[in-house]
This record gives sequence, structure tokens and C-alpha cells, in this order.
Amino acid sequence: MTDAAKLWIQALNFIAGEVDTVPFQTWFKDTYAEYDGESFVVVCPTVFAREWLSEKYCEVILSAVKQATGNDAVTLTIRA
Repeated sequence: MTDAAKLWIQALNFIAGEVDTVPFQTWFKDTYAEYDGESFVVVCPTVFAREWLSEKYCEVILSAVKQATGNDAVTLTIRA
């Protein structure tokens, strides 16, 4: 498992505590992440999922990523 995958699992655990179960399973289950130490990229299975996560959950995702990485300056990109 890559470091990005481990960090994304940590972030998802935080997100799961902030988002109701059904939306969490619907929107986050098929995502994965890439991380280079500065930029964290959440990859979604569809453009629609990307748009939904960007519009509805961007703040909670960024907060979770900052917590998981320990990097308050991390940038977040959500893509399909």
C-alpha cells in the first residue's frame, strides 16, 4: 500500500465521522488518492462524483487531508 493510500484511509476515517453513512458510501467508496508531499489529489470514478465531492464535501476533505498529512499548507485537487 502506498503512503498516499494510507493517508487517504486516515482521511476517510475522519470524513466518515463527519458525513452520514449512506452519502459516505455513495461518494467516497471508489475514490483513491495521490500525494507528493505538497499536493493531495483525490481521484473519483466519474466526473459527476468529482463535481459532487467538490461542491458538497471540499471543506471536510481538505480538513481531513490536513489532519492525515500533518501539513496545514497541503493543496487539494479533486479529479476524475
